[in-house]
Amino acid sequence: MVISSVRKLASIRQEIDLLLEPPVTQFGRTQFDAMDKMMQIGYDYAYPLLKEFKENDLCDERLIHLF
Repeated sequence: MVISSVRKLASIRQEIDLLLEPPVTQFGRTQFDAMDKMMQIGYDYAYPLLKEFKENDLCDERLIHLF
């Protein structure tokens, strides 16, 4: 499953406008007890980036409702 995901991401990287990779590498893939912490880290990481993306008019209408 991981290999398939890595291959798929590699194949679509050139087609995407924005790729967010939150700093959650300290957690294991099955560390479900840390899900709340990972979600907060992801939110804290992504929100300012998405806000900047929107302010620079680089996003489509689907993201506008986030801010």
